[in-house]
Amino acid sequence: MDEDRLLTLQSGNWYGWTMTPGYGDEPYHSPIRIDKSTALRTERGLIDLSFLNLGYAAGVRNFQIQMRVIARTNSFLVLREDDLDRTMLVEPLTRGWLVYRLERSLSDVEHLVDETGRADDAALIRFGG
Repeated sequence: MDEDRLLTLQSGNWYGWTMTPGYGDEPYHSPIRIDKSTALRTERGLIDLSFLNLGYAAGVRNFQIQMRVIARTNSFLVLREDDLDRTMLVEPLTRGWLVYRLERSLSDVEHLVDETGRADDAALIRFGG
């Protein structure tokens, strides 16, 4: 990743998604695949996101949400869904993210993302069930 460039969500790429508050007492973590990302040219820094949320059951994984960009660096985005009072941290999906956030062993996830950071789309879909 170019250290001088801000993270930009690219269609077809996978990212780690952390939402707080989650659905219980803990933050919610899931791999997501961006289907479409459209920056809305407004003063509020809004973005329209369409994505597949691997943590949901098949059939209800596709989301389209308008969010506000709170912070953007070369390695993460912080987004806010004001209507539901939720904040999301979006990071590139890595083996380390999968191990740490999903509490899996490296051997469980090493086939999902290669050493260069390229995610295997079909393997991730199978992994999500």
